[in-house]
Amino acid sequence: MSAKALTNAVANKSHPSNVPVEALSFGALMPIDVALISTVVSPAIPVTVALPSAPVVVPPAPVVVPPAPVVVPPAPVVVPPAPVVVPPAPVVVPPAPVVVSSALTHVMSGIGSWYATFFGSCANLSAPFGTIITITDLSTGKSTTCRVDDRGPYVTGRVIDLSPDVFSQLSSLSNGLIPVKISW
Repeated sequence: MSAKALTNAVANKSHPSNVPVEALSFGALMPIDVALISTVVSPAIPVTVALPSAPVVVPPAPVVVPPAPVVVPPAPVVVPPAPVVVPPAPVVVPPAPVVVSSALTHVMSGIGSWYATFFGSCANLSAPFGTIITITDLSTGKSTTCRVDDRGPYVTGRVIDLSPDVFSQLSSLSNGLIPVKISW
């Protein structure tokens, strides 16, 4: 209902119950002119007008943002370390003595060691007592001689036991064992 229709309704002294509610209050869109109503309405007809005390502000609808999905990373896969397998130490088998014989010379290769014996002597299993043997250290190329006066060595792979003074001419006594070639 427009303001003019309201004015006509009030001028015709219509009962307030015949005036639609939306005609009495236009809300925030169109405020009612109180002076117009008081000049048209007779004091004999009671009219109740509900005037808004302040413009009605309709707040905007709240924006609902759904919570972000919680992403739980998968638990790390723990793989136990593989057991460490240590292979057994290789068994060192010294080479078998090589015997090269001819009518004039005998040659053997193997391991030489030293033992406590007399100056300038050595031990061999096959050379006759009193034989002078030439010993060559295969790792350094040094050579020396000794006289056979004992039997031995009785260890597989060894071809000669030398007195400390003969061994020290080829290598340090701290080495203990050296690769040698012997001939007589």
